[in-house]
This record gives sequence, C-alpha cells and structure tokens, in this order.
Amino acid sequence: MASERTSRTQISHPQWSEVRDLLHLRLKDAAALLKSNTIYLRHLCRQNGFPHWPGKKIRYLNATGKKFKLEEISNTKKMTDEDMIRIHEPVVTNHPPGELTTLNLIDKIGLESSSN
Repeated sequence: MASERTSRTQISHPQWSEVRDLLHLRLKDAAALLKSNTIYLRHLCRQNGFPHWPGKKIRYLNATGKKFKLEEISNTKKMTDEDMIRIHEPVVTNHPPGELTTLNLIDKIGLESSSN
C-alpha cells in the first residue's frame, strides 16, 4: 500500500498552457508525457471549453489538411436532453397500411431464412 501512496505523490498537475500543446495526442500518451493522470487532463479540458479530449478530432483535421482553430473545436455543441429525446422519437411516415405489412413480412422472412 505504501507504493500506491508514493506513486500518487509523483503525479503532476500541469498548467493549461502545457496541456494545450499536447491536445493532438491520445489522452494516455499526453498523460504519460506530463506525468499526470487522465482524469486531471479531462478536467482541464472541460474547464477550458472542451467537452472531451480533442486528440482524435485534431489528428483527423490535420490528416485531411483542413485548417482549424482550437476555439472552433471547443465550441462544438454537446447533445442536450432534448436532442436525446428527438433521437428516440418514432419516425412518422406516410406509408399506406398495406406497404408496412409487406415490409414487416419481408423482415420476418429474412430473419427466418438467415437463421436456418
């Protein structure tokens, strides 16, 4: 147990200026370089407007050659409860009743034939 306590004291808490230069890395890699833990780095990101660690998005934008600013990435909208409700609402279509029955039969037959 003593070894756990000594390892906790060795964890550093870097400033945002140090972390900002490593946002393009994977979270685990940045934590290893800074001798910090991932939870603290996530906490810093949230404090500075990032809903999550942006490494993957930054690497993608760099690979595609798109120009971006960190402020643009941090301003991405986080899904609200209303957005989640809209996702789970049933899709309303204007199909004739017979067409829906046919589609349901096709689905049922497809499932039965694939299980055999």
